[in-house]
Amino acid sequence: MWRGLVSFQWRILVHFILLFTNIPEEYRTLEVEGYPTIQAGHDDFVRRGEYEIEAIRKARHVIGRTDWDEACTQKINPEAQYYFCHEILRETFYRHIGEWQYDGCEKHSIFVSQADYPIKGLHYLLKAMPEILRSYPNAHIYASGSNPMEPDSFGNVRPYGQYLSRLTEENHLKERITFLGLLNEEEMLAQYKRANAMVSASSIENSSNSVHEAVLVGCPVVASYVGGTDSFLSVGKNGYLYQHDAEYMLAYYIQKIFAQREFPFGCEAVQRLAQGMENAEALFAIYSTVMKTMR
Repeated sequence: MWRGLVSFQWRILVHFILLFTNIPEEYRTLEVEGYPTIQAGHDDFVRRGEYEIEAIRKARHVIGRTDWDEACTQKINPEAQYYFCHEILRETFYRHIGEWQYDGCEKHSIFVSQADYPIKGLHYLLKAMPEILRSYPNAHIYASGSNPMEPDSFGNVRPYGQYLSRLTEENHLKERITFLGLLNEEEMLAQYKRANAMVSASSIENSSNSVHEAVLVGCPVVASYVGGTDSFLSVGKNGYLYQHDAEYMLAYYIQKIFAQREFPFGCEAVQRLAQGMENAEALFAIYSTVMKTMR
C-alpha cells in the first residue's frame, strides 16, 4: 500500500454514471466540429474514474470534507486512514459573512455559478422555469461564465449548447437568462448579494465551493441532494435540498424562497465553514500526522 496522502474532489468516481441524466440521445451523440461529443466526455470520465479508484485503493491516507467522501473511501479502501477537513475558501468570502439582505437583492433573480456542461444541470433549471414564471413572471436567471448557446468564431455550437437552445426556445426563455462571463471573486460576491436565490442543479457534486460561498454570504440556496451537499446545507436553516432530476421540486423551492422575506438560515456547518484559519490549521495537522507515519 502506498504511504502517501490522497485528496480528491470525488466527482470523477460517479460522473460516468450521471453525466447523461435526462440528456436526449440525439444530443449525447451529436457531432460538432471542434468539440467532443457528450459521449466522448462520458468515456473520458470513465477513464479518469478508473485511475482515481486505483489511486485510492493503493493509498494509506485519504483526506476529505463530507460524509460522502468518507463513505466512498470506506467502500473503495476500508483499510485507508480517513481525515476530515472543511474546505478552505477564497479570502474574500470570510470577510463578508452574512451580508446578504433581502432588501438589497434583485427580487426573483436566480444566480447559477456554472452552466456550460451537462453535470451542472442548467437544463433542469430551464425545465423548471415555466412553473416559476407562472407565479413570478419577472424571474430571471444570471449565470457566470460564457454562454454555451452562442456559436464560436466558426459558427459552431457545442452539443450541450444546442440542447439548451432547444429548451430556451420551447419554454420562451430567451429574455429570462443572462450570461455574465467569467467573474472574479469580488464579482462573485456581488452576485451572491444580488441574487434572491442561488441554485446548484448539479447531477453530482462533492462539496460545491460556490454553494459554500453563497452560504457564507447568506444568500438563500436551493441545491440538488447529491454527493456531499447535505454535509453543509441544512434544510430550512441555510437552504433547501431536492432530488436532482425532479425539476418540479426545484421550481417549488425557488418559489418558496421568493415568497419569503425573512430567512432563518444559519447552522453549525456555516460556523465551521467560517473558520478559515482553523481549517488551515487542521489541514496542517493532518499533513504533520501523515509525515510522521512516513519516517
